[in-house]
This record gives sequence, structure tokens and C-alpha cells, in this order.
Amino acid sequence: MGNNLLDKAKELKNLGARYITTVAYLNPDTGDKIVVKHIFDLKGKLEELIYEAEFSGALESIKEVYPAVEWSEREVMELYGIEFSGYPEEEKNLLLSSGGHPFPLLEVEKQKLLKKKHG
Repeated sequence: MGNNLLDKAKELKNLGARYITTVAYLNPDTGDKIVVKHIFDLKGKLEELIYEAEFSGALESIKEVYPAVEWSEREVMELYGIEFSGYPEEEKNLLLSSGGHPFPLLEVEKQKLLKKKHG
């Protein structure tokens, strides 16, 4: 497959893969990066594009190839603070209030990781 995320998404699309969803979480091993997975169905088999981003980092969007990914990428942007290329700067579309935390799920996962490490 190609080297960058968009090339990989194009290759999956050409093979007939269908986009399912995107998930994101704090890397439990290191606690210093966000893992982002785009999940696809390719002829009944799950395929994943997995990559990591620094906090407040930027990643390449695949919405050019899979337009349905837009809401999932927006969710990751609002909940974890990861920016995807190709989105205009807008107000939040999914969250009305995050209780004072700019990226609520990132804060929750950091707290869980701290509790796990310190018993």
C-alpha cells in the first residue's frame, strides 16, 4: 500500500472496501499520543488504518475518498483535539459544552491512565 494515509484509503477504496467507523483513544502503553483507527469492511474482513498523533497534532483526512468519515473525524477533533486536514476553522458542531475541558475524552482517558499507573 501507499505511504500516506490518503493513498492507503484510495487503495482500499479501489479494492472495494467500505468505510465502517473511526475510533480514537489515548495510547495505554505510553499515555502520550492518541491512536486513531479508521475501520473498513473488505469482502467480509475488517481492515484498519491505524496511526498515532501527538496531543493537538494534525493528521491527514480521508474524507476526499470516504465522505462518510467526516462526522467521525469531527468527533475525534472535538473530543481529543486532533486536527484533520481540509476542515475549515469552525465552532464545535457536535459538543455544546464540555464542562470546561477543551477535549473531554482526552481528559477522561488521562485520568484513567493515571489511576491505573498509581493504583
